[in-house]
Amino acid sequence: MVVVDSREQAVAESDPLAQGWWALPLMFAGHPALAERSLQSPPSAMFRFTRPLFNAARKPTTGITGLKVHHDPIPLLRQTYEATLQTLSAMPQSSVYRQGTEALTLHKLKVLEKANGDISVLEKELDEGQVEESLDIAQDELSLAKKMLEWKAWEPLEEKPLPGQWTYFGKEATATSSS
Repeated sequence: MVVVDSREQAVAESDPLAQGWWALPLMFAGHPALAERSLQSPPSAMFRFTRPLFNAARKPTTGITGLKVHHDPIPLLRQTYEATLQTLSAMPQSSVYRQGTEALTLHKLKVLEKANGDISVLEKELDEGQVEESLDIAQDELSLAKKMLEWKAWEPLEEKPLPGQWTYFGKEATATSSS
């Protein structure tokens, strides 16, 4: 009989791996010495041995320098999309930036809701790489929307452009058309 002191019992009860610890000897069926050790050891001692296995199952890195793993990105992504829509609502309806960005953000928000919390489905449907990259893109878009609101990019220019300033390849570019 294995005697477990109260401290080890508390650790085992608070540990997410503690549920079903009795099944761990089956993992070591190919290694009789490890299986015997796991049967004789109290649960907390076995968890110290299996913790690397648990950590290996979690996403340790994005594989992108400077981009850290976010362990619960979906609520933050939803909040960022909603904040972007709120910022865009302060712009005039006629603003081309608002129209394009609002349509794109609403589409991404619908994809997020359709994914129903499944990160792999969300990554596939958004087609922006990993969910952390989508979060980074959303935060950049929110930042740009705030700057566009500050700059009032939809207003006419303060100074009239010089003649030929917007002539490219023999064509005159205007605010209403590109030819």
